[in-house]
Amino acid sequence: LYYSVGNYFLCKRADNLSLQQIPSKLILSRAQVKKLMKEKFPISSEDFESYLDDHQQHMPHQALIFPLMKKSDLLGLCVIGFEEEKSDIDPAKISTINYLMLQLTMALDNIRIAQDLADQQKMAAIGAFASGLIHDLKNPIEGLRMIIEVMKNEKSRDNNFSEYIEELHNGVRDLKQKLLNTFDFINQKAGTRNALELNELIREIAQQFEALYAVKIELELEENHLLIHADRNQLKYAIENLIQNAVAASDYEKPVLVKSSLVKGEKLVRIDIIDQGKGIPDKNLDKIFHLFYSTHGISRGLGLTITKNIIDNYGGYIDIQTELDQGTMFSIYLPLQPKR
Repeated sequence: LYYSVGNYFLCKRADNLSLQQIPSKLILSRAQVKKLMKEKFPISSEDFESYLDDHQQHMPHQALIFPLMKKSDLLGLCVIGFEEEKSDIDPAKISTINYLMLQLTMALDNIRIAQDLADQQKMAAIGAFASGLIHDLKNPIEGLRMIIEVMKNEKSRDNNFSEYIEELHNGVRDLKQKLLNTFDFINQKAGTRNALELNELIREIAQQFEALYAVKIELELEENHLLIHADRNQLKYAIENLIQNAVAASDYEKPVLVKSSLVKGEKLVRIDIIDQGKGIPDKNLDKIFHLFYSTHGISRGLGLTITKNIIDNYGGYIDIQTELDQGTMFSIYLPLQPKR
């Protein structure tokens, strides 16, 4: 099955002896995926080899690969092994298989529609609950802010508590803003979009993490300015969430690398967040963007879902590359701000 969020293929079944060579995961570039969709199917395993890197496991020799496509969307590839030579297969058999592939594609598409609908219903329920909770908290927090505002304005400069009052004022103000931002994130509101210099935002986030967790965030940033059109708070949340996951995966000890670059030939900017953790097992890859799924017992499992929604709203996408005991790289792609 192909997962466009993350850009990878996962093998869901391979119980035939001749298919034991099937790799559990395939990662092609998005350009290769587009090229593959234009191939004349079925495609032989020999022809499919050209899409695989040297480090990826080879396909079994005696196999044909059929697409699972709905219009221009690729849902997956069906790999079928044959006992006889492929050149001897009756064309009528191929025609029958193509018909079955169409039925399988429709079934998979319906399953994904149902899953998306279920996630939307969960998000709507969370949004309704959060709006009530935030409404109940907003008034007392605003009252607290006003009291501290008065204390701040009336204190003398030589007051021993002036520094604490200033910190308290800033903290309550930030808490109120985070409550409002959380409501917008959960309800998938677009936010206020402005021109945003990406490297400046990344540096700010890195400094905050280094100060808060005493961790090392290594930066390799594009020399040129990277201007995008986005809501600062929303994009900051998305990047912070991925860095937070990377820091946790690296046990708060090993450095996390954050890179920014322009994508050649495309009007896109790329942000790579690379950890030195244990990697994500293949069996968990298809769950990580699902609502409430988390590998951490104390986590709510909302972060990656909200991050995905934010990037989707800006016309971007997320890719994942992960290897066990070698770490994980999340790559965010966003459109550059159009030149006027």
